[in-house]
Amino acid sequence: MSHPEFLEWIQFHNETPLNDVHRYHRPAALVVQAIKGGHIDDHLRWLTPGLHVEDEVTDEDGLTAADRSVMRAFGFTRKGG
Repeated sequence: MSHPEFLEWIQFHNETPLNDVHRYHRPAALVVQAIKGGHIDDHLRWLTPGLHVEDEVTDEDGLTAADRSVMRAFGFTRKGG
């Protein structure tokens, strides 16, 4: 790996850290949201009591663009359309 590529990975990690919320809890909350509905932040609070969930740019359902991409990849679509 070149030094510039290494620096890009550092920047990527700083912008989108791969912590337990992003690796485990958020994907689980996405599945619950896709099946049950509701707001993803409510599911995250239930899955991670006492843990501060980072603020991200979300839509009205609390989903980020990355969340929507993951859900599309698994065949889920938005309810009602």
